[in-house]
Amino acid sequence: MPEYHNAQINIARMLAPIDDPIMAEFVAQLPPINALADQSPGFVWRLQSESGDATSIKVYDDNMIIINLTVWESVETLREYVYKSVHSGVLRDRKRWFEKFEEDFQRIIDLRYEMQQSPLQPACLYTDVCAQYFA
Repeated sequence: MPEYHNAQINIARMLAPIDDPIMAEFVAQLPPINALADQSPGFVWRLQSESGDATSIKVYDDNMIIINLTVWESVETLREYVYKSVHSGVLRDRKRWFEKFEEDFQRIIDLRYEMQQSPLQPACLYTDVCAQYFA
């Protein structure tokens, strides 16, 4: 196991509220895409609410902005999932659901951590560390 993980965080501003018909196809893809991530080699953790995704987790005052935060064992395993799986189709079609972001909208962060942490501690650590990059 590596001495560090890589967190991938991205933010997006939706073209319409999450329950609007414009967003329906994107929302329908969330469960299978998230399940694919969960089962992918190198996947460690993802931010999610009780609903199973992060669309209801608000970190900005703007309710149209959603975030995605995942943690991977390596940049290579993240790259495999993002660009060489079914996820690539969602990425390709993102302009159908999201505005073009003029600022940084994604980042990969090298996270160093104690290997002896309990399963609950990494979630807090990852969220706190990544929040600093988009505060």
